[in-house]
Amino acid sequence: MANTQMPWQAQGVVTTQKLAFIVSGICLIGFVIDILVIGLPPNPLSPQWRLNFLQQVSERSLLLFVGSALLVYSKLNSRLQQLKVMAIGCVLAGLLLGLSSLLVIKDTLTLQHQAIANLDTQASELRARITQGREDPALNQQLDDDAFTNAIRSVDNQATILKQDAQIGSMKTLISSSGNLLLVGGGLIGVGRLGLLKSLGRRRLRRA
Repeated sequence: MANTQMPWQAQGVVTTQKLAFIVSGICLIGFVIDILVIGLPPNPLSPQWRLNFLQQVSERSLLLFVGSALLVYSKLNSRLQQLKVMAIGCVLAGLLLGLSSLLVIKDTLTLQHQAIANLDTQASELRARITQGREDPALNQQLDDDAFTNAIRSVDNQATILKQDAQIGSMKTLISSSGNLLLVGGGLIGVGRLGLLKSLGRRRLRRA
C-alpha cells in the first residue's frame, strides 16, 4: 500500500520528534543532576542511606520515565542502531528499578526491626530504672506501689504505640517507594519493548 502521508504531515512529525528530543534531554539531565546531588556523600553499605536514596529516586522516577519515553519517540525514524540502543537502555533501566524495589523492601524491613529493637531496649532500661526506684527508701516514702506499677504500665503502653507507629511508617514507605519503582520500571520495559519491535519492523521492511 502506497504511503499517502503528505509532505507537510511528514514535516510535522519531524518537528514533533525534535521537540520530544529537547524535552527528553531536559527531563533526563534534570533527573541525573538530582540523583547525583542526593547521592552525596555516598554510603551504599548503609541500609538507611540506600533507603533514603531509593526513596528520592522513586519520587523522581516519573521524570525518568517521561524523558525516556520521549527520547525513544524522538528516535523512531532515526537510524536503527540509535533506536535499538535507546530501547535496550529503557529495558535495562526498567529492570534496575524493579530490582531496586526489592532492595527497598529489604532495607525497610531491616530498619523496622532495628527501630523496634531499639524501642524494646529503651523500654527495658526505663522499667529497670523504675524497679530500682522502687527499692529506694526515699522514693518509697513519697510513692506507693501503685505509682510504680502505673509508671511501668505507662512505659509499656508508650512503647507499644511507638512500635505501631514505626511499623505503619515502614509499611507506608515500602508500599509507596517500591510501588513507584515497580510501576515506572514496568513502564520503561514496555517503552523499550515497543522501541525494539519498531526497530525489528523497520529492519524487516528494509530486507523486503
